[in-house]
Amino acid sequence: MFQLITLERINSFPANRLENSLLTDWIQARYDWRKCANGKFHAAFDCTVCEECDDCFHNEDMTQVFTSCGRRQNRTFEFRCDACLEQTFVCGDCGDRFANNCQGGDNTNGDPVCERCAEQYSRCERCNNTFACEDLDEHGRCQTCSNGNIRNRNGILPYSTDVSLPFYGKGPIYFGVELEVERKPDADDDLPGVRDAVNGWAILKDDGSLNDGYEVVTAPMDVQSHRKYWPNFLSVSQGLLSFKTKTCGLHVHVSRRPLTQLQIAKIVCFVNSAANRDFMTTIAQRNSDQWSRYTEKRLADSAKKDVSRYQAVNLMNEETIEFRVFKGTLKQSSLFSAIEFCEAIVSYCEPSSRPIQWCLDSIRFCEFVSENRKRWPHLAEFIKTKWIAKWQDNNTDSTTEI
Repeated sequence: MFQLITLERINSFPANRLENSLLTDWIQARYDWRKCANGKFHAAFDCTVCEECDDCFHNEDMTQVFTSCGRRQNRTFEFRCDACLEQTFVCGDCGDRFANNCQGGDNTNGDPVCERCAEQYSRCERCNNTFACEDLDEHGRCQTCSNGNIRNRNGILPYSTDVSLPFYGKGPIYFGVELEVERKPDADDDLPGVRDAVNGWAILKDDGSLNDGYEVVTAPMDVQSHRKYWPNFLSVSQGLLSFKTKTCGLHVHVSRRPLTQLQIAKIVCFVNSAANRDFMTTIAQRNSDQWSRYTEKRLADSAKKDVSRYQAVNLMNEETIEFRVFKGTLKQSSLFSAIEFCEAIVSYCEPSSRPIQWCLDSIRFCEFVSENRKRWPHLAEFIKTKWIAKWQDNNTDSTTEI
């Protein structure tokens, strides 16, 4: 008996039968149907070809992506499948999805915005942070920077200052630290003493995210040099705060050129892994915030630049990768522990050092640090005291600086 050929009947065929190219070509030529990437046939009007990968998908699996800005009715657009959305972003203001080349900057929350929405924002001339245009004074400065001369700030350089400092120690991998500090309201912060303490190996720079503070930006140094020079600053920091604030963070830049793409990918996946989130929160001594978001990554594309620098590991810089997760601290052991973590995770993820899946395992990482405790003594002690103790006592307070 003749049976009517329908989409339902065709799609009920075994998958290996639908892989027959002669049958597929005959069906598409005889009927107005298209075979989609999922191996099923759909009516042609229910399908769209992804303009990025040229595969056919059901309309429900496609997303509209704008490829130009301007008024919505005048924009150009195309449709892409889910796998081809990696080079796109959702505007933090208008909510539309755009190709990456349409990004105009970030809004005040650090979210990427399209070129049209970016017109309402501008950067402060002094601290270089993003603000709504209406929140800047006639000199292009934010309110914090406009009032920044209430106390002596001699020697604190503008945020945009680019000062070249010499490299310290043995390479090829160097570490540059940015430590944010606030000045105690009712105490002498000994700014001249701080300037003398960092002379030659660090500079002091404005940071618009702080209330009345600055950031200490070091020269590129190996870990041993950091251990040598930081006590000079910490010994005159009695008039400053860092850990006991809501504004201060600690960022560590690591030389990018000596690292392979796979090594960077493994580092990014380890830090962002949901399975390691509790461990990373303990190491960082703070939860993720708008300045250093954790985002689950895939090994295949995690070494690519993101659309925002406000990630747990920022890859937007050409010369460095930046760890942004740490809470600011003026405690020497905590500071050295953070720097040692960056060196340890770089070493742990070296090419061919261990299976890739091991490189995403925080338990094996802790064992690796323990085996090398002489190289990273502060990190080994931190993990033992803070992380392992947390497993032994679930009531441990992870917000207390050690």
